[in-house]
Amino acid sequence: MPDGGSVYSSSKDIPEELDRRINMITDTVISVDYAMNNIVVKTYPGMASAVAASVDASMRNEFLGSIAGDDTLLIIARNEEKAAEIAEKLIQLFQ
Repeated sequence: MPDGGSVYSSSKDIPEELDRRINMITDTVISVDYAMNNIVVKTYPGMASAVAASVDASMRNEFLGSIAGDDTLLIIARNEEKAAEIAEKLIQLFQ
């Protein structure tokens, strides 16, 4: 800060931290597919929540919501066209 004060910033606000987080979880994603307006991301057991946190942080404005279990992340898109677009982005992201 110019006046010598400090500012709180969480790691979610730092793009480099998001990139690092995505790089860490890339190997945990097994598959990405979609049907109608739903995108399903399969992960290794125990990793769906970590993947969900990274997807939510990086793409939160592109879908309605998401829910993660142990090894599956379900993302709800507004329509099938948007689901296809999001699925393709995720496939590219996690390759």
